Amino acid sequence: MEYAKANKRSWLRDEQMLVHLKEFFGAERQLADITPPDIEGYKLHRRKLVSGATVNRELALLKRMLNLAIDWDLYLSSNPLRKVKFFQEVNTGFRVLSPEEETRLLRNATPAIQDIVRYALNTGSRIGEIFSLRWQHVDLAGGLINVFSPKTQKVRVVPINASVRRVLEF
Repeated sequence: MEYAKANKRSWLRDEQMLVHLKEFFGAERQLADITPPDIEGYKLHRRKLVSGATVNRELALLKRMLNLAIDWDLYLSSNPLRKVKFFQEVNTGFRVLSPEEETRLLRNATPAIQDIVRYALNTGSRIGEIFSLRWQHVDLAGGLINVFSPKTQKVRVVPINASVRRVLEF
């Protein structure tokens, strides 16, 4: 976890996934004792509880841990995960809230976050993008916002519609 904390923004998620790996394999189990059939057992066990995508993320974490152990000469065999197939993931794509869902979401949001929700709904911004927004990124006259995404490390331009304008001018 020290490596993940120093090198990954998603280390908290790794910590959560590690709990499930430790529960199944045991916290004291040696890496050399983990075999492809053990990993297949883990896959089937976890798939009863969570989605295939979640299992794949957990397997990817285990694979990375084993690869690091190999790189650091702490594990002298080949990675057993190379013989394990991950679950197929079908990305069904884009989902938009219906007008009724938007109304219900805003009605149930506390007044303190209604503007944040309204902004997110109208810009498609992630929470990290919203909280990193600064006035120098907003061009009210031009009707555009330069949004920096901490996740992708890229900037994208978002048009300002009437709802977003009301939030920004409040």
